[in-house]
Amino acid sequence: MNIVLCGASCTGKSTIARLVAENLKCDVRGCGEIVRMTAKQLGVKLAELPPEIHWSIDADTLMFANEKNRLKVIEGRFLRYVLANSVEPTFVIELAASNNARCLRWETRTGKPFMKEDLLRLDEEDRIFCRSMYAEVVAIESSVCLDTSDLSVEECQEIVLNAIRSCTCVRCD
Repeated sequence: MNIVLCGASCTGKSTIARLVAENLKCDVRGCGEIVRMTAKQLGVKLAELPPEIHWSIDADTLMFANEKNRLKVIEGRFLRYVLANSVEPTFVIELAASNNARCLRWETRTGKPFMKEDLLRLDEEDRIFCRSMYAEVVAIESSVCLDTSDLSVEECQEIVLNAIRSCTCVRCD
C-alpha cells in the first residue's frame, strides 16, 4: 500500500512523510529531494531540468510505488498524476497551507525573505509545469485533505496516522 502526501511547496510534505514513515517503520521516497539532487548533479537549475529527466524520476517513483506487499510513504507535488497508473492500493493525503504559512516556512527553510508574490509565481510555474507534463493524465482523487497552516508537525503527523488507520478509500486495503 502507498501512503501519498502531495500538495504545493511548503505545506509540510517532506517533514510529515519522514515522521509518518518512521512511525510506521517503512520506506519513504521524497520526490522533490530527488529532483533537486538530480538538478544539482547535472549542474542545472531546477527549472532547466529536461522533461526526460522528470519522466525518468516519475518512472522510478511508479516502480517504487508498485512494489508488492510493502507499505511505503511517498511525497511530492505531482504524485496524484505520477501515480495515476499505480497497481498498488494508494491512499492520497493532500496537504495545504495558507500563503502566509507557506512563505514563513520557505523563509525558515532557506533563511531568505519570501514574499507572497514569489509564492504566487512559484505556484503558477507549478501549474504550467503540471499542464505540460501531465495534460493527458487523469489524477487520482485525494482521500483526505489537511490544512497544515495552524497545526504543529506533531498534530499533522497524528492526523495523518489516524487517517491511514481509518483508511476507507476505494483503492486502499
